[in-house]
Amino acid sequence: MKTLLIDHLHPRLGLWARHLERHGMTVVTAASADEAFRALATGQFEAMVLNMGLPDGSAMPIADYAIFKNPDIKIIGVSSDQFFSNGTLFSYIPNLCSQLGDSVPPEDLGATVAFYAGH
Repeated sequence: MKTLLIDHLHPRLGLWARHLERHGMTVVTAASADEAFRALATGQFEAMVLNMGLPDGSAMPIADYAIFKNPDIKIIGVSSDQFFSNGTLFSYIPNLCSQLGDSVPPEDLGATVAFYAGH
């Protein structure tokens, strides 16, 4: 399963990527909106882990473009912001399967992505 992992925090990005790879996923990482848009323009993904708190506010446009390019993509949102805790993101992002805190243990993130993406 090919998974796009988007987070602006490089240490966490690497940690999460290694754990997803341990679950047998092929992982492409993006540390910025530009990198995410390039990856989505050139590749097909079954799943995407998206930090909803990207500093430039680009999470929603990235999610929209991901769905446009990969209509069946499963999106796992992560965020430290309590603003998203009420579930409204599910009405804005139709392919959003789960919303996790950004302190989620890497093992749990891997299991969540594997569950929703059918791996």
